[in-house]
Amino acid sequence: MGWSALENATLYSRTWGDETLVYSEASGDTHLLGPVDATVLDFLQKGSATIPDLVAHIVERLGIEEDDELYFYVSELLDKLETLALAEHTRR
Repeated sequence: MGWSALENATLYSRTWGDETLVYSEASGDTHLLGPVDATVLDFLQKGSATIPDLVAHIVERLGIEEDDELYFYVSELLDKLETLALAEHTRR
């Protein structure tokens, strides 16, 4: 199963240093994301991805070591992004 940014959701983002503010036009909510979270959401806005896809992208983009803890973090993050109406499951 894959993940993607919520379909038809318009998101606006602005990055300062290591933090990214994301505004969801649909909900009117603003979210403060760290580097890993912002990297995941940005990647999902470009198309659907699996957890291994996302982990590989994080490792490449941020230079973080690939380990079980990173897989767990991404899995938990995706659930959080779904709760915040920023991401959803896909049938990929």
